[in-house]
Amino acid sequence: MVLARIKAAGGWSPIFERIAAGEALSKIAKDYDCSRHTMYKLLHKKDALWTLFQEARRESAMALAEEATDIVDDLASRVGVTREDVALGKLRVEQRRWLAQAYDRETFGIQQPAPQQQLSIGELYLSVLQAPPTPKQIPSAPIPDAEIITEQAI
Repeated sequence: MVLARIKAAGGWSPIFERIAAGEALSKIAKDYDCSRHTMYKLLHKKDALWTLFQEARRESAMALAEEATDIVDDLASRVGVTREDVALGKLRVEQRRWLAQAYDRETFGIQQPAPQQQLSIGELYLSVLQAPPTPKQIPSAPIPDAEIITEQAI
């Protein structure tokens, strides 16, 4: 039944356009009188649909980032902005940023810094002591016998 409604409404193209615009899948599914889960399962059934869905999601990440910019610009252009307005704007921007990161990790994902190696003097000292001797440390010529010298009485 849902597939018939999708076909009657113009097929999958309008759905992908709405997804790419940043609209929530649950809102789109409601317009087709089904659940978000049902819509998701229909998209996941065919590889071609799933690929188009993923492309639309990546495009929606850019739309959400642009929308976040519009929210900030709108707040900046208004006169008499209250703390509550700023807090609400910040919350709206953070939500869109989070969604953009989730939808397109390559472009909007937070890059984790490479873990820095800790330097331990104690570990370095032990590794030097435990390391086998190198050829430069081993004498190549035979060691001459030691000569014993006694002190003469004065």
